[in-house]
Amino acid sequence: MILVNGVQLALGHRDSSSPEGIDILNFLVRHPALRAASSSYKALPERTFSLCDKSDFLVTRETKWVYINQKEYATVDPYMVDIVGTDGQQTCVGLVIRNPKTGRISVAHIIYDYIVDMGITQMISSICDQESNDILDVHVIGGYNTSPKQSCRMWDGVSTFICLKIVEILWKSTKRFNIQTLYILNDNTIYDREGNAYPLLKGFLVETGKGSIFPATFHVTTKGPDEYIRSIRERASLRDLNWKNRFLETYDTESDQFVIAHVSRGKRYLKYIESLRNQSDEELCNTYFTIPVPASPHNIRLIRSDLEELFQVPDWEKVFPFRRPRIFFRSNNGGWTMRTLEHVQIIKRTAGKR
Repeated sequence: MILVNGVQLALGHRDSSSPEGIDILNFLVRHPALRAASSSYKALPERTFSLCDKSDFLVTRETKWVYINQKEYATVDPYMVDIVGTDGQQTCVGLVIRNPKTGRISVAHIIYDYIVDMGITQMISSICDQESNDILDVHVIGGYNTSPKQSCRMWDGVSTFICLKIVEILWKSTKRFNIQTLYILNDNTIYDREGNAYPLLKGFLVETGKGSIFPATFHVTTKGPDEYIRSIRERASLRDLNWKNRFLETYDTESDQFVIAHVSRGKRYLKYIESLRNQSDEELCNTYFTIPVPASPHNIRLIRSDLEELFQVPDWEKVFPFRRPRIFFRSNNGGWTMRTLEHVQIIKRTAGKR
């Protein structure tokens, strides 16, 4: 069920059947309240979140934040975390669901439409009980219309399919979703001199205390822990049936720890990477990106370098011994420390003495 300004959305549909995602999205992007909210969001200055002096935020050792990568989601408690967010969005769409009663906020970086259904279920279950009738606040941020400026298409590309799926799932749900921000597609599209489309804003953060949301970029120093392994894990998960149609689990709300779940990097994955390495330059660009990208020497060099890195990654069984998650806890200097087997044994011994 979708609400805007607390009022249930009512579509004057032509028959008794449920409206399609395109009907819902068409109605929402024209809603006066959401148009105003989108314009207000777009007018906000893009903030930089960094540990260096250039940060637009006062970041201290006491500041606690959680950064999520593509295909990941995280649910945070405002009593434990000050800021949660993501960036690096191109055709990806960000989804924020907040329970105003508890303050808990779930954020997802959605890369494909087929993980939206199960992904939203993961998010909702982490912020409220199944029987709960709480009204949940929603922000849908990012993505863009990949059609060239001269195209007559209203919407096109991966972002459109993601947005259609999001509003369709929210509409059909028995939960009540109050959409507060819908900054997507055409609102986030700019064009170069040749008429090629690009996203204007590629990231956002949420200040958990009030649930305020801002356009943002994150400095590399704030994207930990385990950014390299998490990036490889995201690629490998596309060939892991255990993570089919699901967001990757990364952060544990109750313990305020990064619990980076294991993803299989077996023969299916290696065979997939090998097939990419054997493709022609043009085929590789069409396969590797969700948007049209020219097979320039620069782009090809970047892609093939990335593929070699993915193929030559250290022994995955040593990265995830016994398929156990990689766990990181906050250190005194504001960073993250990996919980080793020795840490686990100490915790067990301490618990046994109580």
